[in-house]
Amino acid sequence: MLVLKIVSVYIASFDHFDFVCNNNVKNQSLFLVSEDCYPYDAFYPRNNGFNDLYDDALTVDNCLDHCRSLRSCCKYAAITNGTRCSCTNQPIDVTLEYYSSVCNSECAGQTNSQRLCGGYRTYEDSWGTRYEDHFWTIYVL
Repeated sequence: MLVLKIVSVYIASFDHFDFVCNNNVKNQSLFLVSEDCYPYDAFYPRNNGFNDLYDDALTVDNCLDHCRSLRSCCKYAAITNGTRCSCTNQPIDVTLEYYSSVCNSECAGQTNSQRLCGGYRTYEDSWGTRYEDHFWTIYVL
């Protein structure tokens, strides 16, 4: 797997590029870039989340180390709500990239950091039913 590094921002491997091109994604970035924001359903945790790390003192580095420790299973690490770390080797659907302003949660174990850890938004429909959407901050390993 070839990974490009440009000014400390990691760009996804060519096999991810192949996935994007073969699925005819148009008008989107062709590469997944670390710290992009994605809705909950764009990321598929390994083993349905069985290997997820839940930590009230989570940091980005702890999450990256956790995913790397799973014996080269994973290309991506993702954090949501500042306390949940998940890992996968499944391609990320880059067509679902969301506004980075939604992924504005700090990790529970780090403060005043530029590295964000997912987020959520709440909204109500026209009948007054309240919803909450969760978002992942994705990191390329």
